[in-house]
Amino acid sequence: MRSPSRDWFVLATVGCVLVILALWVANKMDLQEGFLSFLVGYLTMSTVYIFAVYYVLNHAQDAHSRRGLLAWTIIVAIALRVIFLFPPPVLSDDIYRYVWDGRIQKAGFNPYAYAPAAPQLEHLRDHIYENINNKELPTIYPPMMQVVLLAVTAFSESVFVMKAAFVLIDLALIGILVILLTAANLSPLRSLTYAWSPLTVVEIAGSGHNDILMMAFLMAAHAAIFLKKSTLSMCLVTLAGYGKLMAFALLPFFARCTRPLAWLAIPLTSLIMLFPYREVTPESFDGIFSYSLRWRANDSLFHFLYTLTGSLDTSKLIAGAVVAVLIVSLLYRRVPPLRASYLTIGSILLLSPTVHPWYIMWLVPYLCFFPSPAWLMLTATVALSYHAPFLASPGEAWQELTWFKVLEYAPFFLLAAWSAISQKRDIVGAS
Repeated sequence: MRSPSRDWFVLATVGCVLVILALWVANKMDLQEGFLSFLVGYLTMSTVYIFAVYYVLNHAQDAHSRRGLLAWTIIVAIALRVIFLFPPPVLSDDIYRYVWDGRIQKAGFNPYAYAPAAPQLEHLRDHIYENINNKELPTIYPPMMQVVLLAVTAFSESVFVMKAAFVLIDLALIGILVILLTAANLSPLRSLTYAWSPLTVVEIAGSGHNDILMMAFLMAAHAAIFLKKSTLSMCLVTLAGYGKLMAFALLPFFARCTRPLAWLAIPLTSLIMLFPYREVTPESFDGIFSYSLRWRANDSLFHFLYTLTGSLDTSKLIAGAVVAVLIVSLLYRRVPPLRASYLTIGSILLLSPTVHPWYIMWLVPYLCFFPSPAWLMLTATVALSYHAPFLASPGEAWQELTWFKVLEYAPFFLLAAWSAISQKRDIVGAS
């Protein structure tokens, strides 16, 4: 029998090393002062994290050490987030738009009807306004997100408070994962895959990215499926979609596992979400259209599609068709929602024209259930994509270098190919 004391020694040591590294990385996130320092620190932190995930999956899931180590996992997770919570959000300026959207709602304005540069909002401008990007475009954030932004700014119009609110949701997601893992008859210690991820810590506690709202609703929806709460599941996945539109692509997987009567939760939840923002004009969708039609950054497979076709629109049609075929295939094969969502999100990320580092974060909760060496590696190497803002002068478009993308994505595709070949060999050997 394995000694629990060894598990304690290993994970206590690794946890302490992660906290020490986090203290260093949190002070190196200003890319203009040194991209290399941040990158080395982040990759070192990620290497230690991947070792921790490997150790838990292979050595520390037994009942003798589970409860105490789970408490330690959560303590380290909290410490990591507190460390990154206090420095200013220097890797991304998105959080300033969050505060702005909440502020103008509090003042009685619809964020879909008024771009930040609108003259009607001039009296609300301050340093928050100065840090917003794309001031000429209305918000791109869906209604559920707007409700949260309004709630936070009603309490305080502080960037720190906005970050803290998303960190609380982040910690709640760890709890949801523990519940879901237990319901799936898996060790709750697997939640370490999410809880100690440098990517989630840096992008949520460090930059305050709002993607955590969609992620929390999605995993809660999965938990509701396991707990036979079909109507609740449909409500939660719909709310996830109104937190981040991508989640709507997963809705068919949940609908297939629920009673048809529960599908009424979709229009009812939608009505509640959309009603407060019903006064819109065609210009209200300029932000969303601009993002979906014009923006492209850090793509992988989409890069090859664009190179082959020479057309952004054609490449997007092909990518969308591939994802649609995958969804139909997964539905036809009756793949369970948890795995179907994992595969669909992965395909969306690989075929998307825009893959910011915090987008990779969408998949990290699913790695607690489907540990993938390739995706774990990408949570580390995705930090290379921050070379683009580092090379750009303030106010200029990001300068993306292809060879950086090769360094970022090559380990992922090599590991994915190796895993596929190894799995095929195992199947052949077993037969």
